[in-house]
Amino acid sequence: MLLNLAEEPEIEKKMAKRGIVGYLCKMLARSNTELLVLALIFLKKLAIFKENLPEMRREKLVGALVGFVPHHTEAVLVSALRLLYNLSFDAHQRDAIIASPLLTKAVGLVRKRMQLPIVLRLAYNLSSTEKGRKALGATDLPAIVRKHVLAYQQEHGCDLEQAALRVFS
Repeated sequence: MLLNLAEEPEIEKKMAKRGIVGYLCKMLARSNTELLVLALIFLKKLAIFKENLPEMRREKLVGALVGFVPHHTEAVLVSALRLLYNLSFDAHQRDAIIASPLLTKAVGLVRKRMQLPIVLRLAYNLSSTEKGRKALGATDLPAIVRKHVLAYQQEHGCDLEQAALRVFS
């Protein structure tokens, strides 16, 4: 119900002022799949606004997401990856993602060809800084992307995300 109420920008701002981010972060410790998906979607929506990012940093949201990548439930995995993608536009959150085990886990998803588009977009955002390029270069992502680009290019052409990642590899 709160997620639907938050469609109104003024109500969303009031919710954020009253600490909804903290409550949602606490919900991530629960094991109810539907609750997890809703909390992740709500956090993804809130991560778009820079006013909510400091509280997400204080709550160590990136660290809380480590357990969701990968996840046995596809909806939780997708919601967590989309939230990480939104967080990756903020320099502090991007650094937290790079420093966490999430980077290695995301590369594992690429290796398994799981959720490729969103993981590649996340990797592209992470590669926007020198620190991110070094961290991604230290994984086997460049080799995996190279294989994907060559295989995909022969069949269909090339995705923009893969071509952009190819530049740094």
